[in-house]
Amino acid sequence: MVNLRRYKYTYRSFVLFLFSLILFSKVVFGETISTGNILTNSTFGTGTTYDTTGWTISSGTSGHSNMSLGGGNNPGGSVAAEEDTEIKQTVTLSEKTNMTVQEIQNGWSSTLGADIWYWNQYNNTTTLKQTITGSDGSVSTQQRVIQDTGCGSINCGSFTNYTDTHVQGSNTQTDFDIEVSVTNTNNRTGHWGPDIDDVTLGINYTCLLYTSDAAD
Repeated sequence: MVNLRRYKYTYRSFVLFLFSLILFSKVVFGETISTGNILTNSTFGTGTTYDTTGWTISSGTSGHSNMSLGGGNNPGGSVAAEEDTEIKQTVTLSEKTNMTVQEIQNGWSSTLGADIWYWNQYNNTTTLKQTITGSDGSVSTQQRVIQDTGCGSINCGSFTNYTDTHVQGSNTQTDFDIEVSVTNTNNRTGHWGPDIDDVTLGINYTCLLYTSDAAD
């Protein structure tokens, strides 16, 4: 026979245990959010038009329209990198994601990506970089350096997606600015650097649905 008295006692103890966890501990329930791209004009234009709106691009750097040779991925165009090219954009985390201060302080990660085409036989050094500035002015960086020796001829190869991820643990900041940049250097004059397109930044974080501060 089932001992109902013992069953009721065990069930009551379990309920009291859960209640005490909620009452006397900080309990967080949430779900993981992936924002998708939060940068402006990642495709460098729409349709077949090259456009740099939202980006700071180093002087002298040109671009391709989508219909030109090596023009980039639909839609828009691509940056035609040279011997000394830098493209960059800065976003504020709370403005682009609607994250609360609690969610920011709970920790998050940011992934920078770019489609890059090394289309000739020459060497290039390309750097994907995130510069993360906290609300107190503290700065950290995350970067990936790509050393490419080319594809062996002219207009060979194809666009390849490269990514790099910054992981921000729990912190005391109220917000962050993230500057993303893609730079390229080589020893030749003119557009012998890669074509750069679809520069993106995505954020992963935990959306906090409930917290209890009764123990604080």
